[in-house]
Amino acid sequence: MKKTFTLIELLVVIAIIGILMSMLLPAVSKAREVTRTALCINNTKQLGVSYILFTSENNSMTMGKYPFFPSKLKTWIGTLYDYHESTEIMKCPSVTHLPLDSPAVNEMGSAKTGWAGDNGWWKIGPHKGRGSYAINSWTFSTDNDGVATNDNFYKNIDEIEKPSTTPIFVDSIWVDVSPHWNHSPTTTDGSNNGAGRIYLDRHYSKKINLSMIDGSARTVKINKLFHLDWRKNFQHRDLPLF
Repeated sequence: MKKTFTLIELLVVIAIIGILMSMLLPAVSKAREVTRTALCINNTKQLGVSYILFTSENNSMTMGKYPFFPSKLKTWIGTLYDYHESTEIMKCPSVTHLPLDSPAVNEMGSAKTGWAGDNGWWKIGPHKGRGSYAINSWTFSTDNDGVATNDNFYKNIDEIEKPSTTPIFVDSIWVDVSPHWNHSPTTTDGSNNGAGRIYLDRHYSKKINLSMIDGSARTVKINKLFHLDWRKNFQHRDLPLF
């Protein structure tokens, strides 16, 4: 007589399959995040290389906040698009949502969402004024009014003493960031241009990705962000982990 499974035996098999699936899913999720993190690092690296190409064509001068002042229509976003010609590298693969193009007001992002500029004033050609990375504002050679920035800023890449630890692009909830060594960041503080914009757990394990002015890129744990040289004479210290 052909043997059939009893109800209890079927339930046991289903339970075993469920246990195996619960053991495998975290590993699969982790593998996916490793892939997304690698793609994100590559994005920041491409942005960094584009920035280096810009400086090489401009006597090693760093970029002004508005590179073609007095025109304020073209920020670093549109300027660097002329070098990398990609609309995809502005979005981290770990970000699940980007705001609509040209919102009525500026929309800041979060650990898992991107930012967007109001009225599309950053929109250059096919590139939309939205993304999930920030430029290190301490590399601006001129300010909003086209005036030379003060001596805390890097105005020429040749004066950067530690290019391998000087960030240029970073995971962020807004388009630019200028951390001060004495900032006490929180995960909800994006109102100013300080460390609160990059104090986020975008890649789990409380890490974010950055590219450096020497063309390298890496993942850094957020409590070690202030061990990097964001500006001249930046004082290093540990940040708390949230």
